[in-house]
Amino acid sequence: MEQISRFSSQRPDLMFTDNVGTTESFDMSMYSGGMLYVDSTSTGAAVALTFNTKTDFDATGVFALYDKSGSAVTMTVQGSRCYPLPEALFGASTVVVTAATGATVNASINLKG
Repeated sequence: MEQISRFSSQRPDLMFTDNVGTTESFDMSMYSGGMLYVDSTSTGAAVALTFNTKTDFDATGVFALYDKSGSAVTMTVQGSRCYPLPEALFGASTVVVTAATGATVNASINLKG
């Protein structure tokens, strides 16, 4: 029996800030999902993340990402925890994640295709 291999990618040492100009982004175009590993938050408490997208990695325009019910795609995270990436990211080219005002989140991601 043949085994089908899947694409995978790891991005360690990401820092999500409260500014789309300084926060980290990652390429989601070849992947269908993944996990977010939160190392720490600058506040030591839960921090809200908001997911945005760009048409490609080098594009300058950033668009807020909404799910099929019309709600902004967000997630509240805490340090030393792991979270599945939101299903609404499927189909996004480049994902830009911003943290709540005044906060930063240090994390890694593991993407699967």
